[in-house]
Amino acid sequence: MNVLFVCTGNICRSPMAEGVFRLRAAECGLGGEFEVKSCGTGAWEGLPPSPEAVEAVRRLGGDIEGLASSPCTADLLDWADIVFCMERRHLRRLADDFPEHAGKLELLCADGEDVADPVGLGLETYLGTAALIDREIRKRMDVLCK
Repeated sequence: MNVLFVCTGNICRSPMAEGVFRLRAAECGLGGEFEVKSCGTGAWEGLPPSPEAVEAVRRLGGDIEGLASSPCTADLLDWADIVFCMERRHLRRLADDFPEHAGKLELLCADGEDVADPVGLGLETYLGTAALIDREIRKRMDVLCK
């Protein structure tokens, strides 16, 4: 299964989600079952994750240091089986720009909550964002690991 995470700049939330998803999938023995990528609706190509995002994922046991930002493209959406968006605005934009992929778009938070952008807000905010992302991914892993 190909899993894609989407935020705005692809340097904070979506790379954190990519790293956490890989970590949790490996923990439940499903690491080889998934290909995972991330992208951003307003991303530049090739930027590294923010140092705070790297540190937040490291504290959870993961590693995203080698990732690089990528804009959302039709090819990435074609590749994905499921697309987890950090905010409703990301979901709406992708549904508007790529209506043929609307059926595979979901918010990461099953309760409809947005994952707020931590950019520029310091490590403590990133740690809170990573904890929220981890909680939501664990919920999905609980279903997938059964």
